[in-house]
Amino acid sequence: YNFNVLRTQNGFQNLHNVPSEHVQSVYLNMKDFNGEHLIKPVKPMNVKTLDRDNLPFNEEYQTYITKEYEIFKGKTFIKKEFKEYPNLYLLKYSSAVFFDGSFDNALLEMRGTVIDKDYNIIVRPFKKVFNKSDFSNLERYKEPKIDDNQKLNVVTKVNGFLGVCTYVSKMDEVLYSTTGSLVSDFAKMNKKHTEKHEQMFKDYPDVTFCFEICDENDPHIIKENIGEVLIGMIDVKTGFQYPESKLDEVAKNYNVVRPETFKGVTYSEFKEMLNKTQ
Repeated sequence: YNFNVLRTQNGFQNLHNVPSEHVQSVYLNMKDFNGEHLIKPVKPMNVKTLDRDNLPFNEEYQTYITKEYEIFKGKTFIKKEFKEYPNLYLLKYSSAVFFDGSFDNALLEMRGTVIDKDYNIIVRPFKKVFNKSDFSNLERYKEPKIDDNQKLNVVTKVNGFLGVCTYVSKMDEVLYSTTGSLVSDFAKMNKKHTEKHEQMFKDYPDVTFCFEICDENDPHIIKENIGEVLIGMIDVKTGFQYPESKLDEVAKNYNVVRPETFKGVTYSEFKEMLNKTQ
């Protein structure tokens, strides 16, 4: 059969009471067919788009993750729901974003962030960070310029996977998650190593604890000691990231392992350290 594809483009009120923003979202994401014929609209669609360099911002939760962003940019990330946790959603940027470097401020936050149905943040792990070599492939972010004499605290990178633990006060429950799931085998591995610190999590309600987890069932090229290493604490509501000195204090009080840290190292000395690292 020979057939023609005709696309209407009118913006009349629909008969099914579908919100206009959802209609616009579908319209924006509709696939273009080669050779389709566009029908001149009687009432053109009033399409709203988002400027990805000037995204809407939720002041209360200090986040670029908003309902508006999901409606208009939903194809750039994955929103996972789990039957074990109804009305909770884990957000992760899509693999296409990772490979083509098309991050924006909202996607940087979607590295295992968990929200509820009202877009309140429940779990807030680290934002996406970049390796020095990544910047050549990024659309919106430039490599930071650091003076060779600037002093740094250099924290050793432990070679495991990110385990995330948050005591959610309104649920009265500790959530054990990863960058991709609340219930996967890796989430269970995380719980296996960290649930012994449950009292610590409860003493810091609604603070996300980040660990590097090294498990015998998750082999890496670089061999590490099996166990959990505390690498971060982030306030869920504000996004405030606790400084390394506070992490050291908490780790000491609760007998938690911390990575080796070199304090007061100049950037020049740091680069020499990298050259000698095997």
